Amino acid sequence: SSALHGREPAYTNNESLLKDIFTIAAALGQCPVIICGDLNTNAAHSPTLGATLSSGRYLDAALLQAERTNTFAQFTHYPPEASHRPSRIDCAILNRFAAAAFHHLHVMDLRSNPFGAHLALLISMDWNRCAQTSRQSLPPRILPPPDPSPPVSSPPLTPLPHTHALTPLPSPI
Repeated sequence: SSALHGREPAYTNNESLLKDIFTIAAALGQCPVIICGDLNTNAAHSPTLGATLSSGRYLDAALLQAERTNTFAQFTHYPPEASHRPSRIDCAILNRFAAAAFHHLHVMDLRSNPFGAHLALLISMDWNRCAQTSRQSLPPRILPPPDPSPPVSSPPLTPLPHTHALTPLPSPI
């Protein structure tokens, strides 16, 4: 694979960063995750992004929007260099939990864009579509004042006793 616009050192760092991002996102568990930004690459040029999207665990919001509207995903980057073609390096990647709440993606018009060559992505989500559960933790206990004499041995730690599961929201019809 080659880097977009021939930026090999930055491309290698970018691949490493993408791997870290998706590793951290996976560790979050079963909660909505949205990764947005100027990724400086796309699924065709990035083995990490390509493999992640091919896995089916993450989806490209622009492709979801294109599928819903029977159109093509819009370009998000118009480089000033005439030798470079427009691309979609500005992305919104959703995991399956966030994709359940995805409503609409809009790419800002080039003429009204304050961000130069990059077009802003405006994403609307309907979180009522996303059944969510979470745990509620008790606040930390107040520590006792320190004992002026050194302890002989430390007492065993005990876990906090209470967690509560929230009831999932009903799915809209």
